Amino acid sequence: MEFFIRKGSSEPILKMRLIDDAKNDKSSFNDRLENADIRLSMYHYETMEPHLLNEVCNITTRTKKYDQTTDEYYIVYKFNSNQTSIIGKYEGVITIYFNDIESNKLILPIKEKLFINII
Repeated sequence: MEFFIRKGSSEPILKMRLIDDAKNDKSSFNDRLENADIRLSMYHYETMEPHLLNEVCNITTRTKKYDQTTDEYYIVYKFNSNQTSIIGKYEGVITIYFNDIESNKLILPIKEKLFINII
């Protein structure tokens, strides 16, 4: 996924939809998300030097229409102007820390890498 934001800007908000791959029990996964800590780290694409580390993300839902059965969950992050002050391409890593199970870490995105471009 490619995300673009202007230098020194705080808009647009980074928004990633959690994908239902039908491999997990979605209802228990959604319940565990409510108690999870979600963090964003960002590394320079070429040097892999950290630009942001473990910044707090939020989660939001979108209620589906009457003919669909479950809500959609989105991870959202709002940058501030300091965080977007250096132009470049960065790889973003979103980590979900579940507070209620032993194996408590899930790294997103699973299907494709997240690239954050400050232009």
